[in-house]
Amino acid sequence: MRTILRTPGTVATAVIVAAALLTGCLGRSPSTQHYSLQPVQGHTVEGTSHLALSVGPARLPRYLDRPQMVTREGNEVGIDEFNRWAGGLEANVLRALSANLAARLQTERVVTAPMEAPFPIDYQVLVDVDELVAVDGAELMLRARWVVKDSESTSLAVELLPLDLPIARTTVGGRVQAHQEALGQLADAIAARVALLASQARAEEEANAQP
Repeated sequence: MRTILRTPGTVATAVIVAAALLTGCLGRSPSTQHYSLQPVQGHTVEGTSHLALSVGPARLPRYLDRPQMVTREGNEVGIDEFNRWAGGLEANVLRALSANLAARLQTERVVTAPMEAPFPIDYQVLVDVDELVAVDGAELMLRARWVVKDSESTSLAVELLPLDLPIARTTVGGRVQAHQEALGQLADAIAARVALLASQARAEEEANAQP
């Protein structure tokens, strides 16, 4: 079953291939497949293994914040009823991003919102995802803004990552892999900034400690 949402300019319409027709013509409906986003290798940074992070919350646009995979062709948005994110896309994004950051910062002290940390938090990472969607079957578009806050909730960095990543295989598996690679590159950027902030904070502490 594939739902098409047409935007903008016209009232949104939905074209649904009924399961009953599939059952009658093909014998049975296609089975639903579920996918999860996994961490990928990236650039590790030094001197950060002592840090503790809280990752999340993350905000996704409403058309992406659903279990079904979403694709876009021009202004037409497709909702894939038979290929879904296990647990939803937001949960997958946060889980994969947390694991990626833990690996890049070489720390085990990373928790994912809304989990309460059993240790003091040095930095909180909040993510605002404007786009995370396969476009025209050829590339994965990521538009994400992220904020790093310190333990006193002061914003230390606000940055935007625009990324258009080619999809190597025009399959569902290829789209999943592209999502993973995009989140890996997002984690690379965040980890580098966190490492820089930690280095600057350490240098300031040492300067203040000098007589």
